[in-house]
Amino acid sequence: MKNALLKLGSIALMLVLALTLLVGCDDVKVGNDTAEAVDEYFSEDYGNYEITVKLVIGNPDPTKDPLFSGTVTMKTIKHMAYEAVEAACASKGIEIVGLNGYSSFITTLAGVGYVDNGDGTYSSWSTNINGKFSPGLGAQQLRDGDLFEISYVTAEKTW
Repeated sequence: MKNALLKLGSIALMLVLALTLLVGCDDVKVGNDTAEAVDEYFSEDYGNYEITVKLVIGNPDPTKDPLFSGTVTMKTIKHMAYEAVEAACASKGIEIVGLNGYSSFITTLAGVGYVDNGDGTYSSWSTNINGKFSPGLGAQQLRDGDLFEISYVTAEKTW
């Protein structure tokens, strides 16, 4: 009886590990949009290097396709998140307000910004890098292969 329980426990543990590996290896698919962020002072001669990140900018209307879904090639010195967003928006003619090297938040994207829904909730733009919440864009440095997602979310007010 004891051996049977040990075998069953071992099998269960192997299944959990296998599922964890499968989920962890799941490659997020992005669309075919492309953009390029270029800093005028970028130079490989000075040790600068190019990276490519995956970027998905969701649509405030969840029934429609993302505003941008693809890759951004970054030929910039610091590879900051706001640079990738600016390049993606420029490539698709998407208006963006409030984003720069000092601001952490997107004020308005594609004409949509913060909304107090009047029912104890609000809606605004939220950012994730590699599946983890990012507090903003102003100081977020990206690395080659990162998945950067921007989505319009509704949340409960906690203030």
